[in-house]
Amino acid sequence: MSSLPTDSPNLIQFVIDLFYKQAINPSSPQFLPKLIQGQTNPTYEPYFYTQPFNPVALTDLSAASAVCSTQGGATENYIVTPDTTPSLSLTRLQIAGISNALPAPATVTQNTIAITAALSTYPSTVAPAPLTISGDFSLTQYCCETTDFSTCAAPSAPFVGTGTFAVCIKDSTAKVSVLVGVNANNELVATVQNLQWLASDSATNITATVDILSIPEDANRDTWNSYAEEALNSSTARQQLVASVQQMMGESATLASLSALITTGLQSLMGEALKARAAARDADGA
Repeated sequence: MSSLPTDSPNLIQFVIDLFYKQAINPSSPQFLPKLIQGQTNPTYEPYFYTQPFNPVALTDLSAASAVCSTQGGATENYIVTPDTTPSLSLTRLQIAGISNALPAPATVTQNTIAITAALSTYPSTVAPAPLTISGDFSLTQYCCETTDFSTCAAPSAPFVGTGTFAVCIKDSTAKVSVLVGVNANNELVATVQNLQWLASDSATNITATVDILSIPEDANRDTWNSYAEEALNSSTARQQLVASVQQMMGESATLASLSALITTGLQSLMGEALKARAAARDADGA
């Protein structure tokens, strides 16, 4: 990639300012949600998360004893197996709402552009809002039969509930650092160096709903449904979901896709920018 002209920061800032105006204009072909929705390698709306999601070991779930107490019917009593923790597994994850991005005016330092965009800002008629992670879950709780309600009278056994979930993330922000150069045709080329996705993992910002579809035999569905919802809303699960989205946003395929998106936008506006800057210079010299 060739070096930029001496006045490149001013030129890049000029082009970026034009890009920004169109990126926030719903009627523009450069409207950022439209550009993101048009990406196909990978597709972002929705984005299918294919990386393994490590099972989450949960602690201090208040409904654990209630779940175990529903096992065994009228003749047997069960308690939470001592020294065990329930485990939450998530599969078939997809993320909706990545395209709901409203950028702030970008800044240029030498040949590097810094862009910040707020997600979940536009109404759902423009792009999915809020950002939502959905998929399937499996929740495993270990229980054992008891006679004194404190120790196990028989071997521990795993009891599993499965279903679907949706986690809504109210507010989040994406920060992008972009290196700009020129190719052999003297066209601007953007390379996204890094992308940071930031979101509070607080209970006020992240909320989960579940629909339990399969529970152990003779178990109480409402109890398991409440238990699963408590598990998905736990601080451990929220932290793991945030970390997973951050990992996805930083993957090389994501960076390459955004590089192509920004390069296309810059190149499409370069001619317009040069004409506008020449007209401004002529006006100043008049």
